[in-house]
Amino acid sequence: MSIATYIIEYKDIFDDQKEPFTSYLQGIGKKDTIILSSAFISNCLFAQNSVSVQNQINNWFSSPNEELKKAVLLKISEIKHKSKIFIHIFNVLKILEYIIKNGAENSTLSNAEIEVKYLKAILALNQEFNQRDEVIENSLAELGTYLKFHCSLLTTAFCYFDLNYFKLNEQELSQFIKSSFLFDFIGNYSDTTRAILNDFYTKSGVSSWKDYLNKLSPKCPVPNTRSYAIAGLEGC
Repeated sequence: MSIATYIIEYKDIFDDQKEPFTSYLQGIGKKDTIILSSAFISNCLFAQNSVSVQNQINNWFSSPNEELKKAVLLKISEIKHKSKIFIHIFNVLKILEYIIKNGAENSTLSNAEIEVKYLKAILALNQEFNQRDEVIENSLAELGTYLKFHCSLLTTAFCYFDLNYFKLNEQELSQFIKSSFLFDFIGNYSDTTRAILNDFYTKSGVSSWKDYLNKLSPKCPVPNTRSYAIAGLEGC
Protein backbone atom coordinates (compact mmCIF):
# COMPACT_ATOMS: atom_id res chain seq x y z
CA MET A 1 0.00 0.00 0.00
CA SER A 2 1.48 3.32 -1.03
CA ILE A 3 1.69 6.25 1.38
CA ALA A 4 -0.59 8.12 -1.06
CA THR A 5 -3.37 5.59 -0.48
CA TYR A 6 -6.21 7.05 1.55
CA ILE A 7 -7.89 4.86 4.16
CA ILE A 8 -11.63 5.55 4.14
CA GLU A 9 -12.86 6.46 7.62
CA TYR A 10 -16.11 6.69 9.52
CA LYS A 11 -16.85 10.37 8.91
CA ASP A 12 -16.48 9.84 5.15
CA ILE A 13 -19.49 7.52 5.13
CA PHE A 14 -21.68 8.22 8.17
CA ASP A 15 -22.92 11.56 9.50
CA ASP A 16 -23.46 10.57 13.14
CA GLN A 17 -20.80 10.80 15.85
CA LYS A 18 -18.26 7.97 15.75
CA GLU A 19 -18.28 5.68 18.77
CA PRO A 20 -15.41 3.46 20.03
CA PHE A 21 -15.01 0.54 17.63
CA THR A 22 -15.83 -1.92 20.41
CA SER A 23 -19.39 -0.59 20.69
CA TYR A 24 -20.14 -1.70 17.13
CA LEU A 25 -18.97 -5.24 17.85
CA GLN A 26 -21.53 -6.00 20.52
CA GLY A 27 -23.57 -9.00 19.42
CA ILE A 28 -21.04 -10.28 16.87
CA GLY A 29 -19.68 -13.69 17.92
CA LYS A 30 -16.27 -15.27 17.53
CA LYS A 31 -17.28 -17.64 14.72
CA ASP A 32 -18.62 -14.89 12.46
CA THR A 33 -15.71 -12.60 13.27
CA ILE A 34 -13.15 -15.25 12.39
CA ILE A 35 -14.89 -15.94 9.06
CA LEU A 36 -15.20 -12.25 8.16
CA SER A 37 -11.74 -11.30 9.34
CA SER A 38 -10.11 -14.21 7.50
CA ALA A 39 -11.79 -13.12 4.27
CA PHE A 40 -10.68 -9.52 4.78
CA ILE A 41 -7.10 -10.52 5.63
CA SER A 42 -6.96 -12.62 2.47
CA ASN A 43 -8.28 -9.64 0.54
CA CYS A 44 -5.64 -7.36 2.04
CA LEU A 45 -2.79 -9.71 1.18
CA PHE A 46 -3.79 -10.98 -2.25
CA ALA A 47 -6.47 -8.83 -3.88
CA GLN A 48 -5.94 -5.29 -2.71
CA ASN A 49 -4.44 -4.12 -5.98
CA SER A 50 -6.97 -5.83 -8.22
CA VAL A 51 -10.28 -5.42 -6.39
CA SER A 52 -11.74 -1.92 -6.25
CA VAL A 53 -13.40 -0.48 -3.15
CA GLN A 54 -16.66 -0.38 -5.10
CA ASN A 55 -16.47 -4.10 -5.81
CA GLN A 56 -15.64 -4.82 -2.19
CA ILE A 57 -18.70 -2.89 -1.03
CA ASN A 58 -20.90 -4.62 -3.63
CA ASN A 59 -19.69 -8.00 -2.40
CA TRP A 60 -20.03 -7.04 1.25
CA PHE A 61 -23.67 -5.99 1.48
CA SER A 62 -26.55 -8.45 1.02
CA SER A 63 -29.97 -7.58 -0.38
CA PRO A 64 -31.53 -6.38 2.94
CA ASN A 65 -28.90 -3.60 2.97
CA GLU A 66 -29.32 -2.63 -0.68
CA GLU A 67 -30.27 0.99 0.07
CA LEU A 68 -27.40 1.43 2.50
CA LYS A 69 -25.02 -0.05 -0.07
CA LYS A 70 -26.10 2.57 -2.63
CA ALA A 71 -25.60 5.34 -0.08
CA VAL A 72 -22.13 4.05 0.87
CA LEU A 73 -21.08 3.78 -2.78
CA LEU A 74 -22.23 7.35 -3.39
CA LYS A 75 -20.19 8.59 -0.43
CA ILE A 76 -17.13 6.70 -1.66
CA SER A 77 -17.48 8.22 -5.15
CA GLU A 78 -17.29 11.69 -3.57
CA ILE A 79 -13.91 11.00 -1.95
CA LYS A 80 -11.36 12.83 -4.08
CA HIS A 81 -8.33 10.63 -3.43
CA LYS A 82 -7.36 8.65 -6.50
CA SER A 83 -6.19 5.61 -4.49
CA LYS A 84 -8.33 4.53 -1.54
CA ILE A 85 -9.11 1.46 0.55
CA PHE A 86 -11.48 0.67 3.40
CA ILE A 87 -9.94 -2.63 4.52
CA HIS A 88 -6.66 -2.34 6.40
CA ILE A 89 -5.12 -5.53 7.78
CA PHE A 90 -3.92 -3.84 11.00
CA ASN A 91 -7.48 -2.85 11.91
CA VAL A 92 -8.97 -6.19 10.89
CA LEU A 93 -6.52 -7.95 13.20
CA LYS A 94 -7.37 -5.53 15.99
CA ILE A 95 -11.07 -6.44 15.68
CA LEU A 96 -10.22 -10.14 15.59
CA GLU A 97 -8.04 -9.83 18.68
CA TYR A 98 -10.77 -7.98 20.60
CA ILE A 99 -13.55 -10.45 19.76
CA ILE A 100 -11.44 -13.53 20.53
CA LYS A 101 -10.69 -12.07 23.98
CA ASN A 102 -14.10 -10.60 24.75
CA GLY A 103 -16.77 -11.92 22.40
CA ALA A 104 -19.35 -14.67 22.82
CA GLU A 105 -19.04 -17.82 20.74
CA ASN A 106 -22.07 -17.10 18.54
CA SER A 107 -23.65 -13.91 17.21
CA THR A 108 -26.96 -12.58 18.45
CA LEU A 109 -27.44 -10.32 15.40
CA SER A 110 -28.79 -11.07 11.95
CA ASN A 111 -26.40 -11.26 8.98
CA ALA A 112 -27.66 -7.90 7.75
CA GLU A 113 -26.99 -6.29 11.13
CA ILE A 114 -23.51 -7.83 11.29
CA GLU A 115 -22.68 -6.36 7.86
CA VAL A 116 -23.45 -2.86 9.11
CA LYS A 117 -21.87 -3.21 12.55
CA TYR A 118 -18.64 -4.77 11.30
CA LEU A 119 -18.27 -2.11 8.60
CA LYS A 120 -18.77 0.65 11.16
CA ALA A 121 -16.15 -0.92 13.44
CA ILE A 122 -13.66 -1.04 10.57
CA LEU A 123 -14.32 2.58 9.60
CA ALA A 124 -14.09 3.73 13.23
CA LEU A 125 -10.67 2.10 13.54
CA ASN A 126 -9.64 3.57 10.20
CA GLN A 127 -10.41 7.04 11.54
CA GLU A 128 -8.24 6.41 14.61
CA PHE A 129 -5.53 5.08 12.32
CA ASN A 130 -5.63 8.18 10.11
CA GLN A 131 -5.42 10.44 13.15
CA ARG A 132 -2.23 8.65 14.14
CA ASP A 133 -0.82 9.35 10.68
CA GLU A 134 -1.74 13.02 11.04
CA VAL A 135 0.38 13.22 14.19
CA ILE A 136 3.29 11.68 12.29
CA GLU A 137 2.77 14.05 9.36
CA ASN A 138 2.80 17.09 11.66
CA SER A 139 6.01 15.92 13.33
CA LEU A 140 7.74 15.94 9.92
CA ALA A 141 6.47 19.35 8.86
CA GLU A 142 9.80 21.16 9.26
CA LEU A 143 11.82 18.65 7.23
CA GLY A 144 12.77 19.28 3.63
CA THR A 145 10.73 17.64 0.87
CA TYR A 146 13.26 14.88 0.15
CA LEU A 147 13.84 13.92 3.77
CA LYS A 148 10.16 14.24 4.64
CA PHE A 149 9.21 11.77 1.90
CA HIS A 150 11.62 9.11 3.09
CA CYS A 151 10.75 9.61 6.77
CA SER A 152 7.08 9.25 5.86
CA LEU A 153 7.80 5.96 4.11
CA LEU A 154 9.36 4.62 7.29
CA THR A 155 7.06 6.02 9.96
CA THR A 156 3.67 5.44 8.32
CA ALA A 157 4.25 1.79 7.46
CA PHE A 158 6.59 0.71 10.26
CA CYS A 159 3.96 -0.63 12.67
CA TYR A 160 2.29 -2.93 10.15
CA PHE A 161 5.00 -3.57 7.53
CA ASP A 162 5.46 -7.23 8.52
CA LEU A 163 1.69 -7.75 8.32
CA ASN A 164 1.23 -6.28 4.86
CA TYR A 165 4.41 -6.97 2.94
CA PHE A 166 5.36 -10.62 2.73
CA LYS A 167 4.96 -13.60 0.43
CA LEU A 168 3.54 -16.78 1.90
CA ASN A 169 5.70 -19.04 -0.27
CA GLU A 170 8.83 -17.32 1.05
CA GLN A 171 7.56 -17.65 4.62
CA GLU A 172 6.91 -21.35 4.08
CA LEU A 173 10.37 -21.86 2.58
CA SER A 174 12.08 -20.18 5.53
CA GLN A 175 10.10 -22.29 8.02
CA PHE A 176 11.10 -25.51 6.24
CA ILE A 177 14.74 -24.44 6.27
CA LYS A 178 14.67 -23.58 9.99
CA SER A 179 12.90 -26.86 10.74
CA SER A 180 15.58 -28.86 8.95
CA PHE A 181 18.33 -27.23 11.02
CA LEU A 182 16.39 -27.94 14.21
CA PHE A 183 15.85 -31.61 13.32
CA ASP A 184 19.50 -31.94 12.35
CA PHE A 185 20.62 -30.45 15.67
CA ILE A 186 18.32 -32.66 17.76
CA GLY A 187 19.34 -35.76 15.83
CA ASN A 188 23.06 -35.19 16.33
CA TYR A 189 23.39 -33.44 19.69
CA SER A 190 23.20 -36.41 22.06
CA ASP A 191 21.66 -39.83 22.65
CA THR A 192 18.96 -38.17 24.75
CA THR A 193 17.86 -35.75 22.01
CA ARG A 194 18.01 -38.55 19.43
CA ALA A 195 15.68 -40.58 21.62
CA ILE A 196 13.27 -37.64 21.79
CA LEU A 197 13.41 -37.27 18.02
CA ASN A 198 12.78 -40.99 17.44
CA ASP A 199 9.80 -40.83 19.78
CA PHE A 200 8.48 -37.90 17.72
CA TYR A 201 8.91 -39.95 14.52
CA THR A 202 6.96 -42.85 16.05
CA LYS A 203 4.08 -40.63 17.16
CA SER A 204 4.01 -38.84 13.78
CA GLY A 205 4.14 -42.05 11.76
CA VAL A 206 7.30 -41.11 9.85
CA SER A 207 10.81 -42.53 9.61
CA SER A 208 12.78 -39.27 9.32
CA TRP A 209 12.42 -35.50 9.46
CA LYS A 210 12.46 -35.42 5.65
CA ASP A 211 9.45 -37.74 5.59
CA TYR A 212 7.76 -35.47 8.13
CA LEU A 213 8.31 -32.32 6.01
CA ASN A 214 7.19 -34.21 2.91
CA LYS A 215 4.05 -35.15 4.81
CA LEU A 216 3.39 -31.46 5.50
CA SER A 217 4.00 -30.49 1.89
CA PRO A 218 3.40 -33.56 -0.33
CA LYS A 219 3.79 -31.59 -3.56
CA CYS A 220 7.14 -30.23 -2.48
CA PRO A 221 9.49 -33.15 -1.61
CA VAL A 222 12.56 -32.34 0.42
CA PRO A 223 15.81 -33.11 -1.47
CA ASN A 224 18.41 -35.43 -0.01
CA THR A 225 21.19 -32.88 0.32
CA ARG A 226 21.73 -29.65 2.22
CA SER A 227 21.59 -27.70 -1.04
CA TYR A 228 17.79 -27.83 -0.91
CA ALA A 229 17.95 -24.78 1.34
CA ILE A 230 18.99 -22.71 -1.65
CA ALA A 231 17.90 -24.63 -4.70
CA GLY A 232 15.61 -27.51 -3.81
CA LEU A 233 12.59 -25.70 -2.40
CA GLU A 234 12.71 -22.47 -4.37
CA GLY A 235 10.68 -23.88 -7.21
CA CYS A 236 7.94 -25.30 -4.98
